[in-house]
Amino acid sequence: RVLIAYEKGFLVLWDVSEDHAIAVRGYGDLHMKGQVTGAQTHASEDQIDNVDENEEEREICSLCWASRGGSTVAVGYITGDILLWDMTAVSSRQGKQTDVSSNVVKLQLASGSRRLPVIVLHWSAGSAKDTTKGGKLFVYGGDDMGSEEVLTVLSLESSNGLESVRCASRVDLKLDGSFADMILIPDTGVPDKIRTSALFILTNPGQLNFYDGGALFSARKSEEEYAQPEAQKFPVVVPTIDPSITVTDMYSLTGREHPSISLKANCRTSNIREYEMAFDWWGS
Repeated sequence: RVLIAYEKGFLVLWDVSEDHAIAVRGYGDLHMKGQVTGAQTHASEDQIDNVDENEEEREICSLCWASRGGSTVAVGYITGDILLWDMTAVSSRQGKQTDVSSNVVKLQLASGSRRLPVIVLHWSAGSAKDTTKGGKLFVYGGDDMGSEEVLTVLSLESSNGLESVRCASRVDLKLDGSFADMILIPDTGVPDKIRTSALFILTNPGQLNFYDGGALFSARKSEEEYAQPEAQKFPVVVPTIDPSITVTDMYSLTGREHPSISLKANCRTSNIREYEMAFDWWGS
């Protein structure tokens, strides 16, 4: 199966072997099942948000799978909205066999009328014991215009599909420069590498920050009480103008192996600079 996203808002899940569309989704012809305002509250009946069927399609800026089995996809739009789409049911455009309202939930990070486009979305499964009922959604964008630079980490939980989606916690990782890129490092000790053991964020003008996955996944408190995870900074600025090739070796070390090592760099005098990094990595 192949997920096809069109710039103007259409999503098509295509079955290659059967040569037909399994599901078709679009922003302009839906009614919201629930809206998680501020990505902190439960989706409930008093939060239902109806969208005009004639509303024009919204441009897609980013998307990622938001479930292990490929049943849910998270889509970020130029308006600052994030929609969680259920891609398992047959589209209403293929014979009106399903109620479109059961196919989607909206996440809204800010209440302002002018919000930043959601240009980055990444997903990581949650607990190793039950990876089918939640996880972390990493978001860049969606806040009010003029907000400080942050990468938002939402902890989403669901006991029974989209209808029960709720946000258990929200963390805003403050950036020390404008966002450039990010990558999630999978936990090799978990089957299918579906969990995240580390997060790297690159900001301009070349600062690389490391976050331990255990710290990101352990928060269960509200936003006001949540302790900001500390980033370990790469000791050398990664050049963004006329850059050289950077090769990094990562080692996961326990406290008993190297209790005093948090980060080290070994720079070689050549056109290709190699850094060996070792973290005092306390996995959860």
